[in-house]
Amino acid sequence: MIEKIKGNKLLSFLFDAIATSIAGIIIWPLLDYFLFNSIDNRQFTYSVTEHVIAPIIFGFIFAGLSTLVFMRKNQ
Repeated sequence: MIEKIKGNKLLSFLFDAIATSIAGIIIWPLLDYFLFNSIDNRQFTYSVTEHVIAPIIFGFIFAGLSTLVFMRKNQ
């Protein structure tokens, strides 16, 4: 299964994008909560735009850039 993902650039891109997006959706609100409560002493409010959509966009941009960089390195 892993060889199939590594061999196909589209599957590799999608896997990287989804993995980065899921990690961002989990880690970003936790960091935001920690920073708001401990450093700024403000109340944390969860925002779908900031805590879900932004990590998904970042995941796809990061996967696209990393795919381009590794594609050029391998050629």
